Amino acid sequence: MKILTLAFLLISFTMYAQPGCTDPQALNYSAAATINDGSCIYPVTALPLVTYTNLLSPLLNECSGIVQADGKLWVQLDNTALSLYNIDSVSTTVFDSVAVLNTINTDWEELGTDSAYIYIGDVGNNFGNRTNLHLLRLPLTSLDSVSVIPDTISYSYNDQFTFTSSLNNTPFDCESFFIYNDSVHLFTKDWVTKWTKHYVMSSLPGVHVAELVDSMNTGGLITSADILNDSIVVLLGYNIGGPSEVFVWMLSDFQPGHFFSGNKRKLTCGPFFTIGQAEGILLNKDLTGFITNENVQSVVLPQLKKYDLNPYFALTTGLENSKPDQDLISFMNNQLLIHDKAIGSVIYIFNDVGQQVFHLKPTGSIVNLANLHAGLYHVKLIKDANTTVLTVFVSSE
Repeated sequence: MKILTLAFLLISFTMYAQPGCTDPQALNYSAAATINDGSCIYPVTALPLVTYTNLLSPLLNECSGIVQADGKLWVQLDNTALSLYNIDSVSTTVFDSVAVLNTINTDWEELGTDSAYIYIGDVGNNFGNRTNLHLLRLPLTSLDSVSVIPDTISYSYNDQFTFTSSLNNTPFDCESFFIYNDSVHLFTKDWVTKWTKHYVMSSLPGVHVAELVDSMNTGGLITSADILNDSIVVLLGYNIGGPSEVFVWMLSDFQPGHFFSGNKRKLTCGPFFTIGQAEGILLNKDLTGFITNENVQSVVLPQLKKYDLNPYFALTTGLENSKPDQDLISFMNNQLLIHDKAIGSVIYIFNDVGQQVFHLKPTGSIVNLANLHAGLYHVKLIKDANTTVLTVFVSSE
């Protein structure tokens, strides 16, 4: 009889799962929504950029990719240079350089990393006619060396069938990628429609076909991308006309590997001819990061800028509580177990970057979290004047 009762409660909660906008910062936030359906609409939002330093060295005039490896900032250049450069974030002194041997720089546009390698993207394709697109893969340990011979990851797009040369008139140009779950995730820029398409392929050396996953109207040309903790993706881009601007798309609360399925918030950084041709973005664990821009007609200097995403996430105090009250709430098999003392409470669910996923007033003894994306969550229960926080890991079943 108890088993049947629990099953009924579990089924009841699942049946009444409500899709909608789950982000309290959105204009159409729904307090009743328990499943994010990607419908959130946001107000026009500015993302202030603080200039860290000018990249006045001629060597650094065309930084188009930036990553952090072993606590150091590394950049690559969008010209004929065949090296990676470790720079100081304050003075932009070039501390070290690593020569990349046995290759050429046709159009290096982006850097990416995982736990073992750094990747250089020779992926620029302004004419849309390249048949030698590839990434170079270097062991992170090689960053302590003077030179390195890289592995090569060659690829083509699964939906490109013609290779007619047409300058700045192609949907198959690309400047952006990152490594996620042992795969390369590429984000193209379409010079005509201003959409970006998301492709995925293996990160292992060899010859691959990049498979189209999804597309999104970004309203500009995407030039760099980064991902944090499987939870936040940032896409950097700019638009020269209508209006002239530099922007960052912040993607969050998405289905694993489907980055356009969740929240999509555009943050405007300022006019293109003031900010510059933004080409590289890095997102740190503390939700701050760096943006690089190239020299623009000697009017806008190349610079290293810093930004902060913390204001756009609802991280609340008290989530660090390490001793949850087990008499109120517990967790097992992707289910919150609400004990009798907690009836009448309010429960808030936050993801691992502090963004509220949903809240509810439990009416039964079980809340099923299986509909959430797999990952770490903080469950905050408030009953009268008492608060307890439980950290749980929701698994994919």
